Amino acid sequence: MREGDVVVRNDLRTTSVLRTLADLSQRLDLSEAVVAVDRALQLELISLPQLTSWVGARKGSKGIVRFRQVADLAEPAAESPMETRLRVLLVLAGLPRPEAQVRL
Repeated sequence: MREGDVVVRNDLRTTSVLRTLADLSQRLDLSEAVVAVDRALQLELISLPQLTSWVGARKGSKGIVRFRQVADLAEPAAESPMETRLRVLLVLAGLPRPEAQVRL
């Protein structure tokens, strides 16, 4: 663990949001890991710049390749898990990444 990976909340030591998301990306399938990151972004628990900075600072760390893939698929404007799952499915099928929340 690196500095900042463990935080104190309500007098309890716990992993930070970013560390928790990185750990989840190793245990969940890709779509579900992206769902978790999208939700954290939507709830403003993290920001996209924080996510990319965290991933960039851990180059060569165990599991970072997978978390980088999850971060690349993340979308702060996603509003539902099903929206995220469809976006990931489309991107992995080789289609262009859909734009989220387009105003018509």
